[in-house]
Amino acid sequence: MKEIIKLPHILTIYRTNNLDIPTIPTEYKNTPCIYYLVYKNEVIKVGQAIDIYKRFAGYRSEAIKYPKHRTNGSWRTVKKLYEIMDIGETIEVYADFIKIEKQYVLLEGKRIPITVDLKGLETLERKKHKPLLK
Repeated sequence: MKEIIKLPHILTIYRTNNLDIPTIPTEYKNTPCIYYLVYKNEVIKVGQAIDIYKRFAGYRSEAIKYPKHRTNGSWRTVKKLYEIMDIGETIEVYADFIKIEKQYVLLEGKRIPITVDLKGLETLERKKHKPLLK
C-alpha cells in the first residue's frame, strides 16, 4: 500500500446522494497505466487502461445513469462502489503510468512495434493486492 500512495494521485471519487467522479486531467490522456482505487486505506480495485481519461469517462457516464443497468464492466464497478460507499465517503485513485520512449525496435531490418502487456501487469498487481473488486 505504501508504494501505491507514492504514485500520482489522479482524482478523488465522492459519494453524495450520487457518485461524483470528476474528469481526469487531460495531461493523462492517451497514456497507458495500471490504476488503483483506494478506499479506507485498502486497495479495492486494480485496473488497466490504455487511456485512463476514457476509462473514467465511462465510469462517470455509468454513475450518472445508475441504477439503469448496462452490460459493460464500468456499470459493474459503479454498482459495487454504490454498494460499499456511504454518503460522505471518498475513494482515492492512483495510477502507475507506463511511458514508452520508443514505439518500435528494429529487428533484422524490420520495425517491430513495442507493446505493453497491461492485462498481464494488472493480473500481477491483483494477485499482489487482492482487491475487493475485479
